[in-house]
Amino acid sequence: MNGIFNTSNTNYPNEMTEYEQHQGNPSHQNEQFQLNDFNDGTEPKTKLLKHISSTNTEPIKSVKHYDGTTVGQQFIDYFYSSWCNNIDLLSSEEIIKLYSKLRYNSITYEGINFIEILRMFTMSGLTFSDCRYEILDSGSRQVYMLVTGIMIIEQVPKTFSQTFMIAYTGENIKKGPRKWTLMNSLLILN
Repeated sequence: MNGIFNTSNTNYPNEMTEYEQHQGNPSHQNEQFQLNDFNDGTEPKTKLLKHISSTNTEPIKSVKHYDGTTVGQQFIDYFYSSWCNNIDLLSSEEIIKLYSKLRYNSITYEGINFIEILRMFTMSGLTFSDCRYEILDSGSRQVYMLVTGIMIIEQVPKTFSQTFMIAYTGENIKKGPRKWTLMNSLLILN
């Protein structure tokens, strides 16, 4: 796999919000309240709001442990390299999962059908040239990409546009590695 888009050994630790970090801090363990704390005649909702505002006045922010642009560039390189040279890597490395979707010619392909429609393009040789891309990191473990260029199928050049939405998914870091997975893609050939 040449380390281009390594999904089996992620370098991204489990992301926690500041709130989750605050809650896991032993110095804040005594701040918890019990349901019987509401038995003093105060309306429960009012007491809960007072408790929340008194324990944490800092805004909740996500702590990000990856560079979305780098991840997007690595994904694009790996996806197109695998599509042209060894399409089976996209499923064996779990880049494309059973729920991953591709929309092409008004038809949605999912999972194994997604792989098979990609394989159809490679039967007579497939190459790409003059590709450009834009990457948008949503900041919430999702990266959006748009790739445009020339797709050469059976020595016939066609312009193409393809979008990708990948997400950092999988098990909790304590249970197993998380992976970048292709969720959705749109493909247009002209």
